[in-house]
Amino acid sequence: MGFSHPAALSLLLLALPLAWLYLRPSRRPPATVSSLLLWRRIARPVVARRRRGLPPLFWVQAALLGAGATALAGPFVTKVVPPGAPRDAFVVLDASASMQTRSGGGTRFEVARDAAADRARAIAAEGRRVTAIAAGAQPRVLGTGLDGEQAARLFESLRAEDAAGHPAAAAELAAAQAGPEGTVDLFTDAAPADLVLSRDARAATSVHRFGEGGSNLALSSVRVDASPFDAAGSSRVIATVRSFEESPRTVDVELAPLDSSRGPTLRRRVVVAPRSSETASFDDLPWSGAFSARVVPGDDFALDDRALGWLPPKRTMRVVLVTDDGALETAFARLLRGVERTELRTVAPGDWRPDAAGDVTIFDGFAPALPPPGNVAYLAPRNGNPDVTVGPQPAEARLAEARDHDLLRGVQNPATLLSGHVVGLAPSSSLQPILTGRAEGRPVVLAAAGGADGRRVAATAFALRPRDLGDPDALPSLVFALNLVRWLSPTGDGAAVVRSSGERLRAGSAESPVVRLVSPEGEKRDVAPGEDPVLDRAGAWRAQTATKELPVLVSFSDPGESDVRRPVIGPDAPAVVPAARAANAAPPDPAGRTERLPRVRPALLALLGLMLGEWLVVASEVLRPKREDPTDGSAGPAVVPPAGGPAGAP
Repeated sequence: MGFSHPAALSLLLLALPLAWLYLRPSRRPPATVSSLLLWRRIARPVVARRRRGLPPLFWVQAALLGAGATALAGPFVTKVVPPGAPRDAFVVLDASASMQTRSGGGTRFEVARDAAADRARAIAAEGRRVTAIAAGAQPRVLGTGLDGEQAARLFESLRAEDAAGHPAAAAELAAAQAGPEGTVDLFTDAAPADLVLSRDARAATSVHRFGEGGSNLALSSVRVDASPFDAAGSSRVIATVRSFEESPRTVDVELAPLDSSRGPTLRRRVVVAPRSSETASFDDLPWSGAFSARVVPGDDFALDDRALGWLPPKRTMRVVLVTDDGALETAFARLLRGVERTELRTVAPGDWRPDAAGDVTIFDGFAPALPPPGNVAYLAPRNGNPDVTVGPQPAEARLAEARDHDLLRGVQNPATLLSGHVVGLAPSSSLQPILTGRAEGRPVVLAAAGGADGRRVAATAFALRPRDLGDPDALPSLVFALNLVRWLSPTGDGAAVVRSSGERLRAGSAESPVVRLVSPEGEKRDVAPGEDPVLDRAGAWRAQTATKELPVLVSFSDPGESDVRRPVIGPDAPAVVPAARAANAAPPDPAGRTERLPRVRPALLALLGLMLGEWLVVASEVLRPKREDPTDGSAGPAVVPPAGGPAGAP
C-alpha cells in the first residue's frame, strides 16, 4: 500500500480543531432575577455536573475528513506482474511501388523484408509477441500474437504492390494499438522527415530506411487518338516520358501489339531534359487491339517503364438522334456527312423504343425511363432517369469553371454554349461535372460526363442550337458537337478495359454473373456481383464470365512513387531513427515488473457514503423530540447552591 501524494494526508490534522469545537465549554447567558435569597438556602446543586462527550456527528465528520484526505493522497497497491509475452511490438513493412527500386543486387523491398524478419526474431527473443502489418494501398494486418519465425514467414511471403502505399497510415494504426508502452518498427524507403505522423505515433515509431539516390524515367501517360473522323487506317498514339533525374537522358520508346502476329514493333527516340517531359508520337498505326509502350533502356525503377493501351479497330458507327426538331436533324446530318463509316438515323421521341438505339444515341430534350444500351448523350433533358438526374430549372446561369476533359478540348469561350434556358443537372457517382456555372449565387452543373456499366454517358444543361452547327463562325458549338460524337464513339465489341494500378474494378450490378479475374501471374479470383476488387498488379488481366472474356489492361502511373530519389544515408539522414519510447525503455526484467494499481475509487465511494450518513445523523437530531431540562423554569423554580454557609442556613 502506498500513496502517490502522501503530503495530502496532512489534512487529517483538521480533526483536532473539529474536536475542540465539540468539546469547548459552553455557558448559559446571564439572567437578571429579583433576589438570590432562596437559591442560597440550597446547600448543593440540584443538577450534578455532567462530563461533555463527542457526539456521533463528530465521528461521521471525522471519517469524512479521513476519506477525503485519503482520496487526495492517491492510494495504490503494488502488484508484481509475472513475465509474459504482451503483444506490444509492431513491425510495419512498406509494400508501396517505390520499394521495387533496385538496390544493390536486389530491390529495396527485398532488403527491407529481410531486415523486418530479423527484427521480428529479435523482438521474440526479448519475450514479446509480434504484430506484422503491410503498408500498401491500405494498411493490412498480416498476423497478431506471432513469434519470431511466424512473423518472418509472413514477411517472406509478402510482395510489393504496384500502387502507392501509405506507410504513415500504417504506423498510426500500429501506434494506436501498441498502447503507451508498445513499440513500432517501420521499414520503408521514405525519409523520416517525409512521414507525417502524430506526436504519439512519432514517439513510438522507429524508422528503418532503405535506399538512396535512384535513377528513373517514367512513361507517365499513353494517349490513344483514334475516332471515326480519322481516315481509314489512320490512328495516333502519344506517349509521354517524364524525367526524375538531374541530367538529360536519351531513350527509345517502343510501341508493339501484345499479339506479335498483328504487326511490327515501332520505335521513336526522344531526348528528355532534367526534371521535364517529352512526347513520342506514333501515327498511322498498321494494327489495332491491345498494345504495350516501353522505355528502352530501363532504369532503377522498372515498374513505370511500361504501359498498356487499347487501339480500337475501325468499324462503321451508327448514330441515332432522338428529336422532333427538323433543323437539328439537318444540322447533324450536315455535320456527319464528311465522316467516314458513320450512319445517322433520326427517331421522333414518340416513336422511341429501346431496340432503336445505336452505337451512339443522342437525346434532345428528354431522357427515356430506361437508359439505352451503348454510349449516350442527353441534351438539356427535361426529366431524369438512372443515367442523369434533373432538378429544378435555375435562373440565368453564368459560366464559372471549365475542367480538362476530351469533350471540351479545343472549345474556346465555352460561355457561348449557353443558349436561352438551362436545366438543372445534378452530379452523381457515375457523372462528374466538367463545366460548372453559377445561378442565383449557387453553383450549377452545365455539363457532366462519366461511365456507367461500361458505357459512356454525357449530359448537358444546355441545348445545341441548329444554326450554330452549320455556322463556321460559331466554333465553340461546332467543336463541342464534334467532340461529343468523337468521345461517344464505341471502341468495338471485346474492347479492353484500361485502368491504372490501385484502382477498383466494379464487377457489375447485382444481376450480373460472377466474374473471374485472372491476374498477370495467373492467379484467379471469383468476384461476386457488386464487388469492386483493387487492381494491385500492373499488366494484362482477364475478366471471364461463362460466355465471354474481356481483357483488362492495368498500367502504373504515379509521379509521387516514380520519384525514387532519396537522401544519402549519413549522419544528417541516418538509416535508423529510433523512437523516443524505444530509446528510453528499460530492458525487460526476467523476474517480472511491479505495477501500481490505483485505489482512489474506493476512497471516493466511501466519501460519498459518509456524506449520506452525515445527512441522516443531522436529520435524526432535528426530528428527535426535545427533552425537558431540569434547570428550565418550566419544571419548577430553578435553584442554585448558596454562595456560602451550610445547607439549610437562613
